[in-house]
Amino acid sequence: MSSNVNTSNGDLKGLILLFWDYRKFIIGITSFAAITSVIVSLVLPVAYRATAIILPPTVDGGGMGIASLLSGLPFGGMGMDGMGQATNNYLSILNSRTMGERVLKEFDLMAEYESEFIEEALDALAGNSKFVLHDEGTLAITVFDGDQDRVAHITNYFVQQLDSINKELTKERAGNNRSFIEKRLTQVYAEAAVAENKLKLFQEENGAYSLEVQAEESIRALASIEADIIKKEIELDVMQISMNSDHPEVLFLKKEISTLNASLDNLIMASENDRILKSPGNLPALVVEYARLLRDVTAKNAVLEFLIPEYEQARIQEVRDTPTVQVLDHAQRPSEKSKPFRALIVMLSTMSGFFGSLYFILFRKKYWHLT
Repeated sequence: MSSNVNTSNGDLKGLILLFWDYRKFIIGITSFAAITSVIVSLVLPVAYRATAIILPPTVDGGGMGIASLLSGLPFGGMGMDGMGQATNNYLSILNSRTMGERVLKEFDLMAEYESEFIEEALDALAGNSKFVLHDEGTLAITVFDGDQDRVAHITNYFVQQLDSINKELTKERAGNNRSFIEKRLTQVYAEAAVAENKLKLFQEENGAYSLEVQAEESIRALASIEADIIKKEIELDVMQISMNSDHPEVLFLKKEISTLNASLDNLIMASENDRILKSPGNLPALVVEYARLLRDVTAKNAVLEFLIPEYEQARIQEVRDTPTVQVLDHAQRPSEKSKPFRALIVMLSTMSGFFGSLYFILFRKKYWHLT
């Protein structure tokens, strides 16, 4: 036991003596590393940091109307839900070439970055900007720049242009929404007019019919289901603008439509066989036809009642010019630089030089039998 202790003490003493013999080498390397790191840290460009915090995008909770469904479609063509999709849109805008070019032009950063080509300047800007989505949903826009005043202006300009570009996209999307709903509304108006004319012509040729209360309730139920089918088919058309046919939401809606069609068929069969719609002689067929025409008119009118407010909502969204970005914290002029961390650079470099010189001495002793 004492032999091992003596051996360890001997090895330690030998190392100390070895390092002492090469103290000038160690001091020289360490001093060189320290002086070099000081010079490098002084030469490195100073950068300031400014950050703006944006609140999570608000999602319109106005129900499952067509305008809401259309406005929820991402401009990138991916089916996402509510807030997650809107936040993803924010990040897409911030990282877009359109945003980058506007920032470069506004602050003449191509000259600042000494870039000959715009792609070089865009890469430099991307390296000096960072967009981070926090767990609570807020979005941080951070910019690094060598000018203590400009860095805050650039950061706030990112926020301003995020709102501006998002408005442009929203208005364009709202215009498409209005056009889509307008076409369907015109189509249903025409179908409703045809249905009403057919009913009127039938009444003129066969006289007016009055149905019993239970028959009228049955017709209203049929018309309601038929109107729901048309509404769902419109929603399906909207979804398929941006979603694949095998998307879960599309498949679910198709299943709903199929279920409604089956319910409609069953209810029609039950109604036509119902004794309430039966009368002596040739009247049963006429009553059934009258009920069918009345149901068609009622269904089309129900769809119109659904589409007209949707169209008005779409028109309002198209002309709306309210801010789309909520800023929690605007970027402020930084009071101190963000980098370089000169003290840390010097400390780590000096330590690296010191321990590197020790390792070099041990390495040489082991492989070149340095004594």
